[in-house]
Amino acid sequence: MKLDLKMMGFREDYDPLNRFDLKTRVKLNDKEYLVSTIDLGIDHSFGFGKPLYYETMIFLENGGYKDNEYANFQRRYATEEEACRNHEKIVNLLKEGKL
Repeated sequence: MKLDLKMMGFREDYDPLNRFDLKTRVKLNDKEYLVSTIDLGIDHSFGFGKPLYYETMIFLENGGYKDNEYANFQRRYATEEEACRNHEKIVNLLKEGKL
């Protein structure tokens, strides 16, 4: 039985086996963070504005959310290009301590 991803709300060109997934590790103040930008496949704008299919979040590499001051950080984007561009900006701001 094949899942019908479009019927489940996924974008027509979404491929869960070959999806966009960008990860960058950043060491800052004796902590290691993971900046993760992924293709969600489903529009997360919830009907407010343009469709948002990509998301960046920041995780603490070995500590989950407990000591992660960026635990609530989340940004969403409409296109892969926008997601890539902003992923790099977020990584640089985190490295500079300006996030």
